[in-house]
Parts: sequence; structure tokens; C-alpha cells
Amino acid sequence: MDAVKDGPGGRKRIQVSWTVGTTMRSEGLTRPLGRARPTPLARTTPPAATAPAPSHARPGGAGRALGTWSLVVAVLLALGAVALVEHSSGPHRAPVAVDAGRVPGTTPGSGGGPATGPTSGGLTTPLTSPRATPSTAPPPPTATSASSRVPSGAGPARPPTSSAATTTTTSPASLRLTTLADLHFASASVGWISGQQSSQAFVVATRDGGATWQAQCLPVGRGDIWKVTSIDASQVWAFGSDLANASAVALRSTDGGGHWSAAALPSGIATLFSGSFVDANQGWAVGDFPGPNNGGGGAIVHTADGGRTWTLQPVPAQVAALYDVSFLDGVHGWAAGVASDHSGVVLATSDAGATWVSQQPASGVAELRGIRFVSPSRGWAVGWDFTSGAPSAGVILTTGDGGATWTRQGHDPDTTLWGVDFADASHGWVVGQRDGGQGEVLVTSDGGTTWQRQQAPAPTVIQRTSFANPADGWAGGQQVAVLRTHDGGATWSAAQVVASQPAC
Repeated sequence: MDAVKDGPGGRKRIQVSWTVGTTMRSEGLTRPLGRARPTPLARTTPPAATAPAPSHARPGGAGRALGTWSLVVAVLLALGAVALVEHSSGPHRAPVAVDAGRVPGTTPGSGGGPATGPTSGGLTTPLTSPRATPSTAPPPPTATSASSRVPSGAGPARPPTSSAATTTTTSPASLRLTTLADLHFASASVGWISGQQSSQAFVVATRDGGATWQAQCLPVGRGDIWKVTSIDASQVWAFGSDLANASAVALRSTDGGGHWSAAALPSGIATLFSGSFVDANQGWAVGDFPGPNNGGGGAIVHTADGGRTWTLQPVPAQVAALYDVSFLDGVHGWAAGVASDHSGVVLATSDAGATWVSQQPASGVAELRGIRFVSPSRGWAVGWDFTSGAPSAGVILTTGDGGATWTRQGHDPDTTLWGVDFADASHGWVVGQRDGGQGEVLVTSDGGTTWQRQQAPAPTVIQRTSFANPADGWAGGQQVAVLRTHDGGATWSAAQVVASQPAC
């Protein structure tokens, strides 16, 4: 090997000599100054030789009569012994990072295969000249493209998508409820919505004010969860029916719905429609027994151990079904529903449910679907009047003496009113539907003295509403029309409830 010499373009040339037969030949090969550190290389097919076309052995001395193939072999041996690495006479280039999933030794962005020379200082250089035409071979698979490949016979591969779409496809499957039964918020941030997807009962929860939702695993399959209630962000209860067993269900959770357990109920109850808890132990739930039309009799159950066990309480015989219940403390409570003669009914207790007495709400009231009390004396009930066997007008009833007497406070023609909620003694909301199918929201800020209709962007029934405070509230309908407000209902916006699928 001769000394280093200057080459074209400022490159350094090393004069390499080797013996072919009995004759010494030399070629100039370029390399960077300093010793190249060899690295393992991927095996590839050697590139086509760029040497001049072979010629016959030169005439002359007998020792210089080697053929062309000997020369080619010698050149290849030399290339295997010497690393060819470009080195510019200017500033050194920064090392090139290797993409994740790229075969070591390839040149990022070149579109070619692995380089066939060693690397030095992290800089990878192909053997071909920088001015050579880039290869048109497809690039090696990257981490993104590899994920879109499918086995042979499995159908066409999906085109690569953006990173956001890739995250969606690799995250747990999303869940959209097909029907909505109830919603309840313990605060402006923490709440639950119950409903179904393909007859499967679900509860979905949020802990960030509805920005994200998580579906929760329930110990019930095909069925309905008609009511979700809580006393805080952790203690939650749910009530409904199990279609497979044709029986009522009562569920409890002590971690905000992360885990649910089913309680043993008295036999024979068909459905539980609502529940009310005053603390972590004392609670009541109402529903009906099996029967035609409106039910085979009202049902009330009570728990004193947080919902682990439940016992039946006596219900007047004329009650066909009970749809809602409201307790203020461990003593005073009210339940609303329908009697066997299709008239509205209110029951009241002042001894924690040991006895329930029937109250006369008002003449002409057909059914009462919602009831709420804000004090032992002040409360409201909503439903509809009944004319010629069909609902004719939504009705709001109020009492100031604990239910001893009820008076009509609102009468909304051509509507059906389904639910009521009060954030305090002054601020309340009533929801329902107009005969044309448009959702209905009524609001009061003076304790029900006056009610105003609010514009709600819901083209369907609104059956439930829940307010954590006078400003932050939610409303929902059977066809999964979910609305939210941050100004007490002056304005409403539609909310998207798409929950991540649980790994049950």
C-alpha cells in the first residue's frame, strides 16, 4: 500500500497495490482519514461492476498475460479488504439516526437497500457514487407500514393512516349506546349514564365533565339499567331488570363504578325503576311486580347496609307501579307512580318506610313519572293528564305541606313530562317531549312560581335530567340525545358520549 495522495474534489486517496500473478497492479481507492470501524452488514447482492469492459491480455512480457477475469477477481478482493467511505474536505456531517424498524446499514430516505460498506462515526455511506441515480426499489418496511400488512389470503392491506388514526385502531374498541335510560351527576366532573347496546345493559362513566367516557362492566347481561344514583363520586347504585332471568336487579359500587356487585333481592320483583340513598347505608328502591299493562303491583325495597341486602316494605293495594322515589333523610320519603285505575299516585312515609300512605295528587292526573323534594315540606311531581285514553298535557304538581295537598303549578299542553330535578329550593328543571317529538325543557329560578321553556337542540324525547349545581347540568333522551349546559340551561349543547370498551 502506497502513501496517501490527494484525489479529485479534495478527497484523500490511498494507493493500494496487489500482485496479480507475477505482476504488480495498483488502484486508487478513497477512504476518510483515520481508521474505519467495521460493522456487521446485511447480506445483499453485490452491485454491478463499474469497471471498464474487459480486454485481452496485453502483448509484451510473458508475466503480464493474465486474462480479464483474473483482474475482476483481484478488484473484488481489494474491495473486500478496503472500506470505501467518502470524506469531504469541509466540516464533518452529523451522524445519521437509523429509523425504527429500518434494516441496519440502509440509507434513510434513499429508497435503496442496505449499504455495502462499513460505517464510521454513525455516518452511513453507500458504495455507489453520490451522483448515481437512486435505486427505485421499494423502501424497507417501517414501524408504521409493517402494522398494515396482512397474511396472504387475508384480504387487501389497509392503507397507512395518520398517527391519530393508528392510535384509534390500536386502542380498546369504542362503545356507543343505542338507547339511554338515565343519567346522574355527583358533581360537575363526575357522572354516569346508563343504557343499552344491542340489548346489553351498560353504564358509562366520566370523571372529567364528559371529555372522556369509560364503559363499566356489569354483572348483568341483556337487560335495562333504569336508574343510577350516588351520594358522592365513589358510592354508586344502579337499578333495573335482567331480561334473561325476568327479574329486577340492584347493583352497588364503592369505587365510582370501577367494580359492580349484584345484591340478592326479594323474589318476584320484575323491575326496579328508581332508587334514593341518604347516606352510605340507608337507601330505598321502587318498581313493580309482574303483571299486565302498568304492572302487577307496586314494589318498595329498603336497605340498611349500603345495598348488600334488601327487604320488602308494604305498599297500598291500589298501586300498580312506582317509577320514582325521593328521600331527604332517613325518615321522610315519597314515591310516585300509577294506580290500578290508571290515575297518578303519590305515596309518603314519615317512618323510613315502615308504613306508606297514599296521597291524592290532583284530579285528572294520569301518571306521575318523576318526583323530587328539597325539604320535608316542599316538593314537585311531574307527569301528564289523561283524556280519552291518551296523554293530553304535561302537568307539574307542587306541595308545601309534605304532600298532604298537591296543586297544579304548571300545565303544558300537548306535552308529556318525564323527569324533574332541583339543584336547590329555587332552581329546578323539568324535561319531556312535545307531541311533535321535539324535546322539552322547562326551568324555574323562583322555586316553581314561574316556569320558562328553554330551547334544547334535541329532536327527540328528553326523559332524564341531572344538575350538580344551579349552573352545570345534563339532560338525555331515549334515543341517546345527550345535552349539557353550564349556565343553568340558558343554552344547551349536544354532547358526544363515546366510551372505551371495558375488558370484562
